[in-house]
Parts: sequence; C-alpha cells; structure tokens
Amino acid sequence: MSRSPWHALITRIAEETELDGSVRVGGELLPVSRNCRLIVETLADALYVRYFRGPATPYLAARPPGPRGGGDACLRLADALDPRFLSRDGWTFSYRTESDVPVFVVTTGSVDRSAASCFLELSPAIAPEVFARMVTALDGYAIGFRAELRGHETFLERIGSVVVTVSRADASALARVALRLRERSPFVFGQTVPAFTRPLAPGIGLADHPRRARDVGRHRFHLVACGLVAAGPDAGPETRRSAVVRALTDAGLDPAALHLDPGNPEFRV
Repeated sequence: MSRSPWHALITRIAEETELDGSVRVGGELLPVSRNCRLIVETLADALYVRYFRGPATPYLAARPPGPRGGGDACLRLADALDPRFLSRDGWTFSYRTESDVPVFVVTTGSVDRSAASCFLELSPAIAPEVFARMVTALDGYAIGFRAELRGHETFLERIGSVVVTVSRADASALARVALRLRERSPFVFGQTVPAFTRPLAPGIGLADHPRRARDVGRHRFHLVACGLVAAGPDAGPETRRSAVVRALTDAGLDPAALHLDPGNPEFRV
C-alpha cells in the first residue's frame, strides 16, 4: 500500500473517521440510523464530499455569482461554444442541478461500456471558456464523449471542476487534449487532482469510469466506507486503514493503482 499515491489519504480518513456509537468524519457528526446499509451509504457520501476534490487554490479569483446558481457560467459557456455545436445533430447541451450543485453537460456520439474519465480542476474565473475550448478540440478527434462542467459540492458557486468521459480506447486522445490545454494556459489550472485518479499534471487526473457508479470517486469511497464499517466501532486507526485496504483488494482493485478498474491495463499517455 505504501506505493500508492493515495496511501496518505486513506491513512488520514482512517484517523479522522469515528464510529464509536456515532458516525463522525473530521469531527462532523453524520445523521444516520443504526441500519448498517444506511451507515455505509451516508458515510460514503460524506467521504466523497470531504475528500474527493482537494481544496483547489485557483490562480484567478472567482467572479461574483450571478442572480441564480450557475447563471453567469451558463451564459458565458453559451457564448464560448461554437454555435454550430448547439444545432448539430447528435449534440446535446443541458444544464441541471444535483443537490444544488450546478452541472453543465455536453454530449455527442456514443461511449463504450468500458470508459475512462479525465478530471480537470480549473479557475472559476475562466472555466466556462476553457471547457468550451476542450469541447472544440475533442470535436476535432471525431470521438464520442460526455463532458461536464460542475460546481463544487461545498462551494456551489466555484464552478471549475470538469470531467470528460470517453471510450477507454480514446483515453490517450483525451489526455493529449487536456495536457495541451494546460501547456497553453497553465495559469488556469489548479494544483490538485481528485482522489483515486492518476495525476497527469497539476490539475489533471485520469481514471477508469466504473460501470455502476457516477465516477471513480463514488465507487472507491463506497468501498472505503464498507471497510471502515467492517472494522467495527472499537477499531483504532491502523485497524481501520487495514480494513479499507482489504475492502479495496476484495473488490479486485490494486491498492497501488486505484485509478484502474479490475483487470484493466495502465493507460498509455
């Protein structure tokens, strides 16, 4: 486990989670019942919100929020996207909220069941424009993709988290586009990558897209929660950490490569 870039995070989670008669993460009490299944689900959600995305420190200050959550970003994104995309057959552009988090989605073509996702952490001051540039660049590769520009789960108006999902066979092309964007505009990228992704550069992470979860973070943190609960209420941090590693390996994951789904080879980037 020491070879894993996420060893320190798992150790931190084991130290900051308390299950002795109540459920606390980082000192925060979670409202859950005694039902084991509900404890796992609630704990997994709390771990995801707290640990999946680091406290990104963008180089540019965020613009003031619009009258509604995501309204300003929506207008800027519509202005930045090539108008022909919005009217082209097979392209869809949508805006919604998930638990009050603004989410903008552009989809085109099809994505295989075996898929990969690239995560970008951008400055909110220019994220919609960079997102539009990435969509335009991917269009030049003629590949199917689903691209999301999201707000932060805690800071809803910090709209700067991007996740683009493609067929796994197209992951190398996706990574090249992301890295090229960073080469041209390094100042718009943050310094962190989401948990359990493979860091390609500061602000850019790559991972397999689990078939039965929204993203790699949701899937991995569910397993982490299972391990913590399995360790029992009286377990110490080291016992909890060992139980988490066991839950990950029992699911077929390599603790040294948690960005990969079971049986998948390393990405060629």
